[in-house]
Amino acid sequence: MLLNASHLAITYGNAAPAVTDVSFTLAPGEVLSIVGESGSGKTSVIRALLGCLGGGGRISGGEAVFAGKELTTLSASAWRSLRGRELSMIFQDSGAMLNPVKTIGSQFVEYILTHSTSIKDKAQGKERAKTLLSRMNLAMPENILSSYSFELSGGMRQRVGIAMALAFHPKLLLADEPTAALDVTTQAQIVAELMRVVRKSQTAMILVTHNIGVAAHMSDKIMVMAKGKVLEYGTASDIITSPKAAYTKSLLAAVPKIGGRAMSDILLQVEHLTKQFPAAGGQTLTAVKDVSLAVRRGETVAIVGESGCGKSTLVKTVLSMHKPTEGKVIFDGKDTTNLHGAAQRDYYRHIQMVFQDPAAAFDPKMRVKEILTEALLNYGIIRRRDVQKRAEELLDIVELPKDFAARYPHNMSGGQRQRVAIARALALEPDIIICDEATSALDVSVQDSIIRLLVRLQKERGMTYLFICHDLALVSLFAHRVAVMYLGSVMEKIDGDQLSKAKHPYTQALLRSVFPVSADKTEVKTIAGDLPKLLGDAERLSFCHAL
Repeated sequence: MLLNASHLAITYGNAAPAVTDVSFTLAPGEVLSIVGESGSGKTSVIRALLGCLGGGGRISGGEAVFAGKELTTLSASAWRSLRGRELSMIFQDSGAMLNPVKTIGSQFVEYILTHSTSIKDKAQGKERAKTLLSRMNLAMPENILSSYSFELSGGMRQRVGIAMALAFHPKLLLADEPTAALDVTTQAQIVAELMRVVRKSQTAMILVTHNIGVAAHMSDKIMVMAKGKVLEYGTASDIITSPKAAYTKSLLAAVPKIGGRAMSDILLQVEHLTKQFPAAGGQTLTAVKDVSLAVRRGETVAIVGESGCGKSTLVKTVLSMHKPTEGKVIFDGKDTTNLHGAAQRDYYRHIQMVFQDPAAAFDPKMRVKEILTEALLNYGIIRRRDVQKRAEELLDIVELPKDFAARYPHNMSGGQRQRVAIARALALEPDIIICDEATSALDVSVQDSIIRLLVRLQKERGMTYLFICHDLALVSLFAHRVAVMYLGSVMEKIDGDQLSKAKHPYTQALLRSVFPVSADKTEVKTIAGDLPKLLGDAERLSFCHAL
């Protein structure tokens, strides 16, 4: 047996034990998942096994024997010989683990030289780092090593963290929510890479996660924790098929099922997308840089950020209005990067757009019925005799009177025009609607009615939305997931209902910039300075540099 933990208790300061009576065993090549909500003690357990409990934490009871060594009595020097070599950890956000003012290469080489007994110079360390990054399916490892952490996508940073953790073939790998902050496609790739390493090298792994679906996929054993105690522990099969604790049953009930929003049911996938434009003086403007994003059927993904951050350029590239400089856009399993002719025309039938200013998007000389049915006539879906009937049907869907069919755009309010814009987008029965700042020009009451309409259509018709916005408070109300963009890159991906707990300083700065409804004149902190230029990689600054 590689690891035997028996009746572990963990205490912080002089308080009552935060974790009590935790027992489990782990053999080489086995995967144990510890699942439970935040505050259940999951992370405390694996940090105790690594000897790095913070906040005055200590193992106050029980024992943990790893490879014949009693971890609870190890000296500081003994811990140093274990960490990195025999025991290693993957953190939830490798970007937070990496130093933003040092290149990936300098940090990786330093890590290798610190722990290696055979590699003694930087050149050897660099070659070893390149090899490890290549094994993580990272293209151009030389470029990765010369990059800073903020220049990499979340998935790339996580792969770097995994590569460092696996550098010395540890006997035990501790993984603390390694995929929680990743989109579903990157999550699946990271999970696959971890499983490949575990099976190939017989590395044991303890995975901390709140997602019992991921745990079921990866684990040989599962331990369910709540409030510092173990509620259930057994084989993955037993826990999944025959749970005993009510809490475990509730976790299982919350896992998406086939027919719901399944993790693998991806409709739109953007992979490492970069879009550059030529600029004056022979320079290059990078409007979108290495953006990866996945949108599942039936969900709303919001992209937020300041004006000029690349949101609209990203959307236009997704719509094939711009050709990507690098990367690709996959829609319903098909690469749309080089579509032409009939194939591109068919693509546009399945993806529609609602613009920020419908007045500018409509022909002022066309009546509403003509605006709503123009695309239907172009695609040969209806005949001219059906125009009035179909227009009235579409108006009814967006809760507008039938007599609006005879109106012109200037005869309607802003909210009414936006409802017509939504009806026009629905006319072709697309799979996804892209809303580009579709509510930003509306007053709050009209804005609320438009959002309620979009949510209702999503529930009734299973609509999928990619929602471009700069208002985090708004998207937190209805978006399932949010991607925060800055300088053409995605800084953070987070669940919509978790925005208030955002970790990236730029997201936090955006949240602090929201004017609260408050009588005490709470100070609103704005982001200082101008948005840096997007000209050339040398001038591309991180948000931290811009503070």
